[in-house]
Amino acid sequence: MKKLFIILLAFMMVLGVSAQTLSGSIESGLKVVNTSTGTTVQHFSWGNGGTGWGKVKLSAVKDTTSLNVHFLTSDSLTVSVPALWLTQSYFEGKLAISIGKIDGSPFGTPYQGFGGVGTQGIMAVGTFGDLAVGASVPLNNVAQPFNSLSAFKAGASFSLKSINFVASYYNAASPVISGAVSATVGQFWIGTDIQNTAGLTTISPYVDYTNKAGNFNATVDVWTDTADLVKNSETALWLNYWFKPEFRVLGRIIYTGTGTIKTREGLVFKPSATTALRAQVDSDWTTKTHTLNAYISQSF
Repeated sequence: MKKLFIILLAFMMVLGVSAQTLSGSIESGLKVVNTSTGTTVQHFSWGNGGTGWGKVKLSAVKDTTSLNVHFLTSDSLTVSVPALWLTQSYFEGKLAISIGKIDGSPFGTPYQGFGGVGTQGIMAVGTFGDLAVGASVPLNNVAQPFNSLSAFKAGASFSLKSINFVASYYNAASPVISGAVSATVGQFWIGTDIQNTAGLTTISPYVDYTNKAGNFNATVDVWTDTADLVKNSETALWLNYWFKPEFRVLGRIIYTGTGTIKTREGLVFKPSATTALRAQVDSDWTTKTHTLNAYISQSF
């Protein structure tokens, strides 16, 4: 236990001394699951969707260099580092080169996050006005044949007034092609995300509406694939209403092609500019499973 805090404290002190800016967040929460067989409770780390005491994210910036590192606890003796990467920017930020285990994937589709060029290895992203291009090469922790570097990723995005295009390609054994087109029309954001791999295509069209006051948002989306357009589909309605900037209620209704209905009800409360509290109940009415996730995030 003491070793954990000593490691975190030492790392933060080193970053704080050398960096011009140091920011980050601490996330932790709990998860309560109720089924026909009983109720369970456990620690829950919202940021990675798994169990643990929590997650610590740190970001240090000095001039054109940034360092990001994430710590994840699984018990009192174990701390893992699921992400750590260094980014160097050139030409007034028009070119960025990152190396490490990168959390985030540029050129992923904007709604479902299909594809992208994030990796454990080296990634470069260049921006030229409304056009951005990027690529990455994965690197393992052990020596590998040089020809294995052919498993690269490449992506690009382009904006044409209110219309945005993005695409990426992963040169794996079964290549993965992802792309999206979306447009902003008044208070509506409309688009479709698509991904194809091994002959299977996943499609997700969506329509997102935000009123002019900015305090109400509703989204309808569909998720399906060509293996079975009906049975593999999900149609969802998402709702968000801000009573004020510091308090939001949220909801979701999903209907699947197999007849299952899922719901979500929850709220987000920000008692201060750096603290967020979130609680939501997810229910599967077919299996009669109800899950409460409660979460706190403290940023600095």
